Amino acid sequence: MKLRVVAALAVVSLVAAGFAGATSAGAAPAAPKAGNATGVSATEVKVEALGYKAFYGDSLIGAQARFKRQNDAGGVNGRKITLTTFNDDNQTPATDTQVARKIVEQDKPFAIVPVMTAAFPAAAYLDQQGVPFVGWGIVPDWCKKNAGFSLTGCTDPAIGRTVSDFVPSVAKVFPDGSAKGKAIAIIGADNDSAKISINNFANQWIVDGAKVVYKAGSIPLPPTVVSDYTPYAQAIMSSNGGKGPDLVEAVSSTSDGIGIAKKLRELNYKGKILEFSLYDPRIASSSKDIYNEITFAAWEQTDSPAVAQMIKDVDAIDSKATKGLALEAGYWSADLFISILKKAGKNLTRESFIAAGNKNFKYNGHNGTTNLSFPANHIDGSSGITIVLGTGTGYTVVSPFTNLPVMSKTKFQKQLAAATKAAKKSGK
Repeated sequence: MKLRVVAALAVVSLVAAGFAGATSAGAAPAAPKAGNATGVSATEVKVEALGYKAFYGDSLIGAQARFKRQNDAGGVNGRKITLTTFNDDNQTPATDTQVARKIVEQDKPFAIVPVMTAAFPAAAYLDQQGVPFVGWGIVPDWCKKNAGFSLTGCTDPAIGRTVSDFVPSVAKVFPDGSAKGKAIAIIGADNDSAKISINNFANQWIVDGAKVVYKAGSIPLPPTVVSDYTPYAQAIMSSNGGKGPDLVEAVSSTSDGIGIAKKLRELNYKGKILEFSLYDPRIASSSKDIYNEITFAAWEQTDSPAVAQMIKDVDAIDSKATKGLALEAGYWSADLFISILKKAGKNLTRESFIAAGNKNFKYNGHNGTTNLSFPANHIDGSSGITIVLGTGTGYTVVSPFTNLPVMSKTKFQKQLAAATKAAKKSGK
């Protein structure tokens, strides 16, 4: 089904914005054995992909496209990068660990690129084995893993020392471009992770001068199927003293997001709707008049050199490939891998790669993905977003890709306390 392909992207976008549910990070990894050049020859660096194929299978094409351009230019230090296999973990913890062990012990690649899964307990195993892995870190398993390099850094707010401010980018959906005084409603799923995300989003809106008039993690999880979104839409519409909000932010799955947006419009809601999971050409018809926050530069940003190059690279191997977020995540994962590979030098081992990536390593995302800094991003998140508006047949860019401004968590908490106090004093 079309919706199944992109159903996880809401979670992905939230995590990339630095608001994933808090879980504890694994213990410090054991030191790997020195001089491990598994998967490396004088002419080749072999990698394999790992992830949930139903959601993220397109990432293989994205990574292959970026590797092809590098290989056509001579590879890295004379070595071509080969990637042919996407290992499906079915996004279940037990299978993820089992598949990772098979890759390491039987296939023996140099690294795993890209990793694309929301069930990744294998991160601890790979880190202990000293096997490099690079990908879209949409779960906190990536945190404090020296061998793992995520496009989003660490997404555990309980560990991170910084907070990213998404509001200035999102506020561009308003005619005056400002969040000050705007009424915001936030709705999401009835689980701990979504509720943490909702609360963190609300706090950021408050710090930036908006008023949160409604927030609820009330949408039931599968296997429950919501057949009528009227109660949720009515609750939102009755907020803000019965005037309704200026913007509804839906922290939900694709199907729930579509259902809520449709019902709000049926009830004559005239405000803005912001989603995280409806940016995909296969479901463009469901995104009409809905804004989406995405974690990479949009494919529509053809005036961006990074996007233009990415389109050219992808078209060189598959011009009919669906240009969605999964494909883009694979592309930028490959680009990050290449960047570390170049720094690691000619005498390549897993140890030299991991050391290079953790020695004051800076990655330039070229305004296509977020800039990164390791080892800092093993602890802190790193975020960049684009805001697009659905037209019914495609998307237009409202706010081009921007690396989000960050502040220390301590400073943010002080600003939140001050903003909350001021709001109470004014009676808002």
